Amino acid sequence: MPFMGGMKANLCHMMYDFDRYIRVWSYISMPKGYSASETSVHFIGYHFVWSQKYRRKVLVGKVEKRLKELIKEKAELLECKVIALEVMPDHVHLFIEGKPLQTPNYIIGQIK
Repeated sequence: MPFMGGMKANLCHMMYDFDRYIRVWSYISMPKGYSASETSVHFIGYHFVWSQKYRRKVLVGKVEKRLKELIKEKAELLECKVIALEVMPDHVHLFIEGKPLQTPNYIIGQIK
């Protein structure tokens, strides 16, 4: 039986080296902008657009600045990355990168 024990130990060492090689290789060769978790590589971007009731033009001046601050703060709490944010007087465009475990309706529900 010592032969089998040695084989198992050698096989485990080979698997560890292979796993370590794959992790290093995937981080080096991963395209810019993609995120990686332990088992996946992903880029999930959502484009949300919403408007005010009756499309009233209220998002100007201080309100616009404060809205941008609040959206960015909330995105940080959700561990999302705001890629583009454009506030028009009567509507908002938000392009945000999310995580695979967060659904789009959860993200926008938390931000709005």
